[in-house]
Amino acid sequence: RVKEIKEDLKEGDFSNLITLKEYADMHGVADSTVRCKIRNGNLKATKKGRDWFIDKDEPYIDNRFKK
Repeated sequence: RVKEIKEDLKEGDFSNLITLKEYADMHGVADSTVRCKIRNGNLKATKKGRDWFIDKDEPYIDNRFKK
């Protein structure tokens, strides 16, 4: 299913998009963390059907303070 959606997205200028899961794995965080950032407006994403897609060059910013 995701493969079909990615093929549809490639027809536009969306060829640089990856799934939410791929983005989370790439940055070493949980899927739910990425969903929360999207919901709060801290991460730009595109929704196609029920799936979220994020530009693979979109930076992941962790605003937590580390001691």
